[in-house]
Amino acid sequence: MHPSLHGWIYQIKARLLYKHTKICYSASRRVAFHHKLLRREHGARQTTDYGLQFSTG
Repeated sequence: MHPSLHGWIYQIKARLLYKHTKICYSASRRVAFHHKLLRREHGARQTTDYGLQFSTG
């Protein structure tokens, strides 16, 4: 493989990974915030069930 092409692909991969990590991080923060609200409204048990459901997909 051509060296410059390899570097270019590596850059793209790194950029995509960075974007993906940022998206996942903000999403998990949003979910945690919703969990706080849910816990306040419904109590801890349902929030835990929701969390388990969400994490298993």
